[in-house]
Amino acid sequence: MRPDIYELIEHAAKCKLRPVLGSNGTLINQETAYKLKSVGVMGIGISLDSMDKEKHNSFRGLSKGWEETVKGMENCREAGLRFQIHTTVMDWNYKEILDITDFAVEIGATAHHIFS
Repeated sequence: MRPDIYELIEHAAKCKLRPVLGSNGTLINQETAYKLKSVGVMGIGISLDSMDKEKHNSFRGLSKGWEETVKGMENCREAGLRFQIHTTVMDWNYKEILDITDFAVEIGATAHHIFS
């Protein structure tokens, strides 16, 4: 959301740092994914908290959050930008962790990180 994000990433990469981002994925359209990769982003952690769209959307406070998050992942994959899925485990989604891990493999994530 910062207007200078690409400049910051590019500078970090030139300094031999490994720029990575955390995101909900909803703002990563095709153009953004390719641009992030071109300026040096090494990977993005994208939050996905449920395979149930309504539960994820309610938790994240976005009416189309699940769909936009998954589209962001697909855009990263298409651009060759590595991404991983981050899940916050709570009493309402802990039984979904293996399903989310399976989804991570299917969509091409490099990892599934679980937070409590």
